[in-house]
Amino acid sequence: MKLRQLFVGVFLCLSFSMGANANVSNKAPYRFQDINKMSETDYVTTFTPLFNNAPWVVKESSQKRPFTGFVNMYETMVIIIKNSDHDTQLSLIKTHPRLACKSLRAKNIAAHSLSEQSGSGLNVCTEEEAQRLQMLNDKYHEKFGYDFLLAIKGYDKQAIFVELEDRFNNDPNTEFNVAMQQFYKILLMRMLDSVK
Repeated sequence: MKLRQLFVGVFLCLSFSMGANANVSNKAPYRFQDINKMSETDYVTTFTPLFNNAPWVVKESSQKRPFTGFVNMYETMVIIIKNSDHDTQLSLIKTHPRLACKSLRAKNIAAHSLSEQSGSGLNVCTEEEAQRLQMLNDKYHEKFGYDFLLAIKGYDKQAIFVELEDRFNNDPNTEFNVAMQQFYKILLMRMLDSVK
């Protein structure tokens, strides 16, 4: 799928739900005239949280400034990732915390991830739902070697369960490609909250 098609498709799908999790940092979105003028240090500090813990993508994209707009900045970051090797891409997938109900969720997850999981109803789970999600996650991790990754804005708990069960049927190569597409969607969603 071409990057611009991905951008347009996700933007339209998100237009109804942006308010729930917008501005995790409680700061106004950054404007491009300001982004392009930032020092490299400020730029890396500002945008590394989009990736949970991958400052190398942000640092490399800093060298591509000035950006002409949102799509150019997003495409630049995605191309940097696409040009990296398999193990590096896998390390990016692994920066994302496991999807979990609140009672079983890691306590140290990043603000973006916490907001996304909370907004999908995972803060309000029955004990049965929490255990079911943990079991499905364990099964998925055992097969693929990393945690299930999903751009969950717009999903509710049941839709997450269905998606997880469906993707368990993929072969490893297919699932890796799906996980990377989800990574790009998560990046896009977070940028929509952070940049204008």
